[in-house]
Amino acid sequence: MDTMATPTVKVHRHLIRGLLGGLALGLGLALLTLTYAKAPFGTLTPWIGIGAGVVAGILIGALGPVRHARRLR
Repeated sequence: MDTMATPTVKVHRHLIRGLLGGLALGLGLALLTLTYAKAPFGTLTPWIGIGAGVVAGILIGALGPVRHARRLR
């Protein structure tokens, strides 16, 4: 019997890039809420925005689309 071996594809995720992007998103969100007085200074609201941005960035980095796939033989 002649069986064709299928190539293995290694998926490379970018968790650190997602973390940094989420941190930037969270910081921007926190600065915007403070600048436009939607959240009073001194509350946990800016920290919640930063935390939500970091979590969103990590999820996008872990579950988002993959740019390149490497074929292993």
